[in-house]
Amino acid sequence: MLLQIGVMTFADQVQFCNVHTCYSKDLALMTPTNKEELTKFVSYAQPENTKQANFSNAIGEAFRLLANSKGALEPGERPRGL
Repeated sequence: MLLQIGVMTFADQVQFCNVHTCYSKDLALMTPTNKEELTKFVSYAQPENTKQANFSNAIGEAFRLLANSKGALEPGERPRGL
């Protein structure tokens, strides 16, 4: 089974890990390097002082990541989740 990973943070805007552009375009392969980079991103994420989170934008970006993801298996054979 092909495992993939993607991480984003959001408040009024969505932010992706900027170490490599692939992290903001689609899900990355679940390799030790990718897992380490995305874990660092989450660890260093700082809460934003905002009055209102934009859930609509965040959900839209999450679905965009899923839609852009490519895998070796057919879409129906690959588990996906948000």
